[in-house]
Amino acid sequence: MPKYKSKFLKGVTDGNFEPIYFSKFDEIVRNKAKDKEHRLMLFFAYITGIRPIETKILVRENVSFEYRYIKVSIDTAKRGVRRTIWIPNINDYTKEFEEHVKNMAFPKEYIFPSFVKRKNIRDKLYYMNKIQNIGIYSDNGKFFPFSFYVFRHNILTLLSEFGADFIDLQIFKGARVSKGLYGSAAYYLHRSSERMKKIAKILKKIMTS
Repeated sequence: MPKYKSKFLKGVTDGNFEPIYFSKFDEIVRNKAKDKEHRLMLFFAYITGIRPIETKILVRENVSFEYRYIKVSIDTAKRGVRRTIWIPNINDYTKEFEEHVKNMAFPKEYIFPSFVKRKNIRDKLYYMNKIQNIGIYSDNGKFFPFSFYVFRHNILTLLSEFGADFIDLQIFKGARVSKGLYGSAAYYLHRSSERMKKIAKILKKIMTS
């Protein structure tokens, strides 16, 4: 387990993590993001727990809209499986995300072009958040900018808190279902539209928390 500097992640090794609920996220982000792309990256990182290396998502090949959902396919790093997140299209962030994506004209355009053109996407988001004062202050007044890994721990904690089971979490983050826990049955547990709808309902609860 790495040694984290963030206020949120220092306690991870001890099993302690206090999640950032969506209302708090919105309060911090809405009027502080540098621009629309920065705001949408923050929202997308918050709701998907995406890793920096996974942010190179082509619009035409990986994003679709179906009734109440925005479906985004993500190529998962670290030997995971490709995952598709069904994001409920229910608030200002998702409506802005839909408009942003639909206005992209080129077939090979990325959702977040200014981020993926940078060598170190992780540092770019971290330092943008530091400059824009997007993060949390500790009790002693020290400021901790939001990062991709804060959001990754956050969304999985919230999913669990709002009712997701272990298989939901594994599928959501693009991991292979654990053979150690489920034996040979793990080979036969796959993502289905019903399971993704179940997870989307939990995301909807999170997005109204």
